[in-house]
This record gives sequence, C-alpha cells and structure tokens, in this order.
Amino acid sequence: MKRNRFFVVGSVVVLLFVSVLAARAVLAEDAGPPSGKGIPPIVLDDNPDCGDAGYGFGFKVNGDDNGIYYLTATYGSLTGGAPSDPGNSITISNSNGTTFDWSATLGIDAVIVKGGNNANLYEYDPEETSDSGLHPPINSNTGQPYGISHIEFCYDYEVVVSKTAETAFTRTYNWTITKAVVPDEHWLFAGGSADSTYGVNVSKTGYTDSGWAVSGTITIHNPTPFDVLVSVSDVVSPAIGATVACPASAIVAGGTLVCTYITSLPDGAARTNTATVSVTTPAYVGGGTATAAVTFGDPTTEVNATINVQDVFDGAPKALGSTSVTHTFTYPRTFTCPTDASLFVDGFYSFTKNNTASIVETGQSANASVEVNCYAPIVSKDAHTSLTRTWNWEISKDVDPDEHWLFAGEDDDSTYTVSVDKTGSTDSDWAVEGAITVYNPHPTAAMTVALSDVITPGDIAAVLDCGGSLEVQPLSSATCGYSADLPNADERDNTATAALNGASFSGAADVEFDDPEITEEDEEITVTDTFMGTTTQLGTATDDHTFPVYDRTFACSDDPDDYTAGAYSYQRQNTAEIVETGQTDSETVTVHCYAPVVSKTADPSYTRTYEWELDKSGDQSNLTLALGQSFLVNYTVTVDVSGTSDDDFGVSGEIKVANLHPSAAMNVTISDSLAGASNLVIDCGGGPGDTSLTVPAGDDSSCDYSAALPDKADRTNYATATLNGIDFTASKAFSFGDPTSEVDECIQVDDDKYGSLGTACADDSPKTLQYSLTVGPYEACGTYEFTNTATFETNDTGATGGDSWTVIADVPCQGCTLTIGYWKNHAGFGPQPDMVSDLLPVWLGAPG
Repeated sequence: MKRNRFFVVGSVVVLLFVSVLAARAVLAEDAGPPSGKGIPPIVLDDNPDCGDAGYGFGFKVNGDDNGIYYLTATYGSLTGGAPSDPGNSITISNSNGTTFDWSATLGIDAVIVKGGNNANLYEYDPEETSDSGLHPPINSNTGQPYGISHIEFCYDYEVVVSKTAETAFTRTYNWTITKAVVPDEHWLFAGGSADSTYGVNVSKTGYTDSGWAVSGTITIHNPTPFDVLVSVSDVVSPAIGATVACPASAIVAGGTLVCTYITSLPDGAARTNTATVSVTTPAYVGGGTATAAVTFGDPTTEVNATINVQDVFDGAPKALGSTSVTHTFTYPRTFTCPTDASLFVDGFYSFTKNNTASIVETGQSANASVEVNCYAPIVSKDAHTSLTRTWNWEISKDVDPDEHWLFAGEDDDSTYTVSVDKTGSTDSDWAVEGAITVYNPHPTAAMTVALSDVITPGDIAAVLDCGGSLEVQPLSSATCGYSADLPNADERDNTATAALNGASFSGAADVEFDDPEITEEDEEITVTDTFMGTTTQLGTATDDHTFPVYDRTFACSDDPDDYTAGAYSYQRQNTAEIVETGQTDSETVTVHCYAPVVSKTADPSYTRTYEWELDKSGDQSNLTLALGQSFLVNYTVTVDVSGTSDDDFGVSGEIKVANLHPSAAMNVTISDSLAGASNLVIDCGGGPGDTSLTVPAGDDSSCDYSAALPDKADRTNYATATLNGIDFTASKAFSFGDPTSEVDECIQVDDDKYGSLGTACADDSPKTLQYSLTVGPYEACGTYEFTNTATFETNDTGATGGDSWTVIADVPCQGCTLTIGYWKNHAGFGPQPDMVSDLLPVWLGAPG
C-alpha cells in the first residue's frame, strides 16, 4: 500500500507528488501488455525509484538474473533509512532478459522495471506477494520490450488491524395460565382407578427488550521485521467510547496482539464500531484501523422465552413440559380408591383431590378439584370339619441265595419269602369345608372379586368351587363353596378374603374337630410281586400274614456276543408291594456269567528253491603273437538267480483258552477252521487228535495245531472253544512273508584254469567275478585255441552249470608282422605293459 505519511503532512504536498508522477509519465511511449495478474504498467521517464513512487522502502536488483534475493539492505527510505530485513526475500524466476515472474515473502506495493530510457511502474492495491509477465516499456523500433536494466521492488511497513463486533441484549416474555378438568367426580370400587383429563393453557402475551451492548476483539498483527509499541482506542458511532483492554503495548516482529473491548448502548439501533491503532515507536511503521458493523439481530439472552409448566398432585410436583409458544397441555390424572380395608365403613369411603398447575419461571398458577366415591365387598363364611383314619402296615421280603456264579448256558434258582404286619392306625386327611358369602354395596356396578380362603396357623389355602372368581350384582350377595386339607386336628382360624383391584376384605370362622366326619382306609390290603416288569398278585390280608414261598430261575446267556472279555454280570431286583399303601421291599440277586476267552497264533511256513545261470566273457577273442610272446586276457563271470520255486506251504500255532471263573474249572472242546487246509491236527496235551481241554479257575490252558496249505495266499484261521454247546471263536489273519526254508540259495564258482572264483548267494545276486589269464607263449608258429570254462555247483542239491570262452592265437611263421601301430593299439588292453618298447629290438633287425 502507498504510504504518503512519509511526505510532509498536507494534501498540497500529496497532490504535488501526484502531479510530478504524472508529469514524468511518457504518454507517447507504449507501456506494453498488463502482467499475469492484469496489472497495466505505467511508463515513467528517466530512472525513477520507489521513493519517487511514494513508498517507504525499495529493494533493487541489478539485472534480471533468476534467484532468491534477501532484504539485507534498504533503499529509497523517505525517513532516512531503516534496519535491514534478512527474514524476507524476493524470488525472480522465468527471466528471459525482457520479461520475468516474481514472488515475495512480504507484501509488495509496486514493481519498477527499468529498460531503455524509461521504466514501467506496476502498482498493487492491495499488496501482492507474486505476479508474472512483467517487462520494461516497448521499444518502438522492434515492437518488443526493452532489455531489463534493473528491477526495484517497492514496499512499506504497517501493522494489520482486524476486529469483531458481537451484539447482545435481553428479551423478557409475558405469560398467563388457566386450568380445567373433566370429569370432576368418580364412583369406583376399592383399588379401582379412573382418569380425569386436565387441560392447562399457557398464553404468550408479549415481551420487553433491555440491556443492549457490544463487545469483541481487536487483533493487531505486526508483519514487519521491527518490534513496535502501539496504543488502541475503540468508538461506536456516533461517539460512544468503548473500554479497551490489551495484555501489552509492545508487539514483537511478526507477532500478534489481541485486545478486547466492551460498551453498553442505549438502544438497538444499527451503528458502526471503529478500532484505531497508532504505532508510537518506530516512526517508520504505520498504524491502522478496522471497522465492524453493530447490528442487532435475535436477542442473545431470552427470559421466559421457553417456560416450564408443572402440576402439583398430592403434594408432589410433576413436570408437564416446556413451550415457547401459546400451548395447552392435556394430560390425565389417575384417581384410585384405597386398598386399606380399615378406611371403609359398611363398604363405603370417599375423598376429594385438589390439583394445582403453575408456570415455574413466573409462579403463576391455576387449580381444579375431583371428588371420588369408593365401594368395597362385605365378606362372611361358615366352617365344617372331616378326617380319614388309615391302618398302618409293614412289608418285608427275603431271598436265598442272593448271588450266583455260572458258566455260559447254565442256570440256578433263588427262593423268596414275603410277610406283612398290621401295626396300628393313623388319622389323616383332616379337612374343612363350607360357604363364603360376598355382598356388593355399589349402587350401579357389578363387582367381580378374587376369592381366597386361608386356614391359620400354617397358611393353608382352601380350594374354591367357584374357581376363585365371584361376580356379585349391585346391592346383592353371592356365595362360593370351599374346602381345604389340614395337617392335624388342631383348632384353627379360617379366613376368607375377597380381593378387588388389589384391595383385600375378609370374613372369618372357627375350625374345630369336636364332631368331625370320619372315613376309614386300608382295613384290608392286597400284596403283589414284580419281577422283570411282570406283576403277580400274592394275595390279601386283614392282619399279620406270611405268603407262600416261591422260586425264580436265573440263567447265563448262550449268546457269545453278550460276553465281554469272557464275562458279564447282571442284577435282578424283585419287589413286593402293598397295593393300597405303595409300601415296598425289594431283594436283588446278582448273577456272574463266564465264557471261554479264546486267542490263537498263526505262524506260516514254506520252502523256496533257487535256480542259477552263469555267463562268461573275455576282453579278447583273437590275438596275433610273436614266437615266445604271451598276452594277458581279462575275464568276467556273472552269476544270477534265473528263477525260484516255492512249496511245502503250512501253518502252525497255539490255541489258548482263558477261564475267568473264580472257583470252577472249565471243560471245553477245541476245533480249528482254515480254508484250503489239509492234514489239520490239534493236540491239547493227549497227543494228535486230542481236542478236550480243561482250564483251571482263574487260569488259562492251550492246544497246539498245524496244517498243510496248497499255496501262500493270505488267510484267516478260526479257532473255536465249545462250552455247554456254545461256540466261542477267535480268529487270526496271517500272510506269508520270506520263506522259512531255502534250497540252493548259494553256489560255489570255479574256473578250470584259474581255480576257485568264490561263492555267491541269492541275496547278493547278480554277482560279477573278474580275473585274468595269460595266453602264450608259443615256441612254434601256427594257430592256437585257448579255451577255459567257468562252472558253479549249488550248496544243497549239487546242481551245476557253466560257460566257456575261447581265444584264437595266431603266431606267424615269417618274420615279424606286427607293426608299431598294432602294438600301440594293443598296449593298453588289460593290465599288461606297453609292448611297443619291448618289441623295438625286433623292428630294428632282431629276429622276428
């Protein structure tokens, strides 16, 4: 912002400055297009600076190089200079010698771009922190801007002032209240309820305003690099001074000071609020002002804008609700007749309720009254007693024996005895019965009561033949029969209660057993006996009596599946009962059952016979030798199993039987079953064919068995122990693995010229044997055959086999026909040495 306060104060001087600036403008020269932000340049003649343009400070950049320039010095200060400002900077970018862009960390008021004889002035109001496309004036010869000579950024310092204005005033509202109720009288039964509906009307009749005021904050920001001292004032038009409170008068460079103000106003008229900030130090930083409109809208405080209405009923206030407009609150009140029987005289009681509503905030109120008439039942009753005389009995039962130990398929008997004794009589089933009468005094409505009848002490509830509910017509009576069982013949009070809407009304009678009605029970009894779900009648008795004895048979199962690990047990309970009294006595017989526990082993066996083959080869089959010359030939013999045959299949093992009976030996017959078997033999200790086995108590015994089989297929072998005609079986699955016997599994290998070559067995076949034999020397020329044979013989049957290899040796008769190339080719065969050197004498003229 241009700050003319740096000039001599007075409008004449300011106008003079404007005239001078206008005089310096070169109207004939084209300033060129506006900047990127639309600022049109003004051409100034000669070489103007920021002081000429009326700004407090200027920062000059010679040339137009891109880069960041820090404000470390001042320029053109009208006040004679100011401290440096290293905290702010200006950045020049996109410069091409004639145009450039700029940005700054502080507000810039104007930019002077010098080029040619003049300069372009770009002025910003308000200040800007960036722009683009700035340039010097246009060169009329080229139609393009002059080249940039230098750039000067113009700025000045002032504080920034802003403020708020918050208005406040109070509005108080006026109200009236009225109240009505329908109906205002009720006729009810005791404990009964009925509603009356109340209407409470509140009307909003106007308001009064007061307490106008304005307050707010004055915010002073110091964007300059200098610490400042300020003074602050605030005025509301036309001339109402506000009270200003600032926490300090100093603001550090870049700091902010927030002050508050407040003042009362005479009315709610619209006004303007102006804050004025003066900088007292330093002189080259300007102050500022800020304004805010003082406008009154809705009240900031409302008194009784919304009211709360309550209703006082039986002395207890209850909120009806709140409202901010004229409103009628409609609500019910429930009136209930009391349940306290002492309040009723001859079945009648009445009362009146006054009900008051009020506005909580103003204390205004209105009321209404309701009258309530209450009616109750009048109860009376009688009582008649009775009892039952029951004869007492005892029952006893015995069994012999009460435990059995048996083998599967066996049984045994136990004998039972039942007796009854008549031991006296007992009175019971004391009872009372009678009628309950209820009178209804209500003049117009029928009464339905819930009846109950209780005998005390003991709080014994009677059974009512009316189901506990009785309807009684107005000004009439109704009756209900009742009965109750009692624990004894003590004298008691019998009270009938009629409950109506939670209220209870009673009538009473005495319960006495001076002359009761008597019923006799169980003078004669019937006795039954129950065994395994079947009930048998033993007879009747009128006095002490023993019934004839009887037997029960207990057997052990003949189903092998019933036995687990050779045993199981069960119990049979036999109960005698007096039918009339339900008295019982029981005896339990325990039966232990035992069966053979069969297990077996199965060991398969068979014989395997091996067949062999032999193959022989040598690394030479034809040789050419000199007289007296020999040659080492390498031989390989391979032996292998050429086939096998299996026979003599069989299985053998042990059949074991365990007897878990604690005291008796077990006699069983053993058998064995095996698919495809022949010559199956069992020996239980008496020799082959003995299948009878005695197993001591708590012990086990075993039999041996064996059988021939046609092949080595997988099988399952079944062994059976028969006890009392019942078969108990165990199985054993088996598979043939390695042979249990081997024939010719090994051989001896020999060579007719070399001798023994060693042995070979089936588990290491095929096996290769290697050895060497020398062919030659021969003392006469001619053709020779060198044949040797390898043979084998098996270790069990002596079976033999063999293979031969022949080497043809040619010994020439005329000279030496063996060339150096031949011996080189043969020198490396086998383990023999290089023959070339050995034969050199022959090639050099020695006799061939």
